[in-house]
Amino acid sequence: MEPVELSARLTLLALLFTHIGSWHVRPLVLLLAGYGLLAPGALRSSLLWLALAALSGWRALEDWPLADKHAYLLAYWCLALSIAFFASDPAKVLSHQGRWLIGLVFLLAVVQKGSTPNFVDGTFFATLYLLDPRFEDLTVLLTSLGYADLDVARRMMESDFRVLTRTSLPFAIPGSLRAIAWFSTWWSLLEQAAVAIAFLAPAGSWLHGKRDFFLVLFCLTAYAVAPVPGFGWLLIAMAVSQCGSGRWRTMYLISFGMLALYYYVPWANILVSIFDAA
Repeated sequence: MEPVELSARLTLLALLFTHIGSWHVRPLVLLLAGYGLLAPGALRSSLLWLALAALSGWRALEDWPLADKHAYLLAYWCLALSIAFFASDPAKVLSHQGRWLIGLVFLLAVVQKGSTPNFVDGTFFATLYLLDPRFEDLTVLLTSLGYADLDVARRMMESDFRVLTRTSLPFAIPGSLRAIAWFSTWWSLLEQAAVAIAFLAPAGSWLHGKRDFFLVLFCLTAYAVAPVPGFGWLLIAMAVSQCGSGRWRTMYLISFGMLALYYYVPWANILVSIFDAA
């Protein structure tokens, strides 16, 4: 399958697998994504992608200013697909846009995070692991805290958001939590910087040749922890468009499937149960 067609199909799959928008937007997105996958020739319809771009953009506007960052990226990418299939050489146009969109997204993420003191000092990840229910299994697995401790911390935080700054929790924050927060912070920055530099590096350079490796590594590590596979699926669909290697396209497809496993299989909870039983 040509990279441009595979990229479009993966984008439509991501739209089908991910809840996009509110009740009056989501059915239209699902219908158009299904139509694009099943109807002959619909995949390359510029109008189809323009409609999906409009719906994705409307979804971001509805959630303004609290929309997830990948909501905006999805609208940009659907618009890029519409432009590519309108052009005389869709593969070339989409490859160029996929590469630059990924590079700039990661570059801006590194700049924003690296210039935020509460991110660089580990506060962001420490708070995330302590208070976000989506990460509680991982926190219990890697630290000395239990589920009851995390429930207490969340209840206190809900009643007074200053509780962490006053360090008035009924338990001491363990060094293991600080350690994984520090590691997560700097691994995230280094990993995302590597993706940004590699995708923005001049074509033919050594770094440019490593771009697919760095992005696959990011997807397989970041989304094993972060429960947002929709963002990862979108990045993979974008990356396939500019990937000239059959081996790396296969790795992207494997990564696409791994993100589904990460999301639907509670691996951290399973490990906690195994260790508790032991």
